[in-house]
Amino acid sequence: MSNEKKEEKKSSFLSRLGSAFVTSEEQATETETKEVNTEQTQAINFTNNTSIPQMNGAFDTKFHEYLLGVIEKNNLDGVDYYEFNKSKKNLDNAPGFTEQMKYQSAFGVLQASTNLTKERLLETADHYLNVLDNEEKDFEASKKSKIASDVTSRMNNVSEKEKMIASKSEDIIKLQTDIAQLRNEMSVLQNEAQNEQFKIESTAKNFKYTLEAVKAQIISDKTNIQTFIQ
Repeated sequence: MSNEKKEEKKSSFLSRLGSAFVTSEEQATETETKEVNTEQTQAINFTNNTSIPQMNGAFDTKFHEYLLGVIEKNNLDGVDYYEFNKSKKNLDNAPGFTEQMKYQSAFGVLQASTNLTKERLLETADHYLNVLDNEEKDFEASKKSKIASDVTSRMNNVSEKEKMIASKSEDIIKLQTDIAQLRNEMSVLQNEAQNEQFKIESTAKNFKYTLEAVKAQIISDKTNIQTFIQ
């Protein structure tokens, strides 16, 4: 991939995820209401035996759709884990099918029509895990940039206000009104910085939780492939 395409991909990623860091109380409240427990998470395109690592955060459907879209865009040529996963999900509501039967049936159909191998499944599952790992790195870079622009800048502003107060305090009587105003500005900035930090961290936790949920599905599939498919 050329450097221009890499920069274009990075720019597109940061642009699309920039809006993920909410900036209003209404959006923050909306995010909080989307928290789901483990059973609810399992109902969203995940099988009941999927193990999601214990961590703070909530399953975010927007992140979930985004990550699935990333996987789809990075779908390898030919039949691999991606097609196998879709085939297996078609059997999730099939009556009388055990989890082992779903894996074996999905694999058997694809193997008969495309010569798909177990090794190919495992290798390509690792490919999609690597794709998600790269997305995580890009998200962390976006998070750091957002903190620098929305949190650090405000805290630097607070520091400047403190210096101004120290200078003006030499003439307290004359500058008392100015100092009171500056202290009020400090309070506002500190509150804003704390609120922005909370919103960013909350959004980041939701992304991490959703990322791990998707990764956990693939890892679970790998384990079941190793166990069920001979």
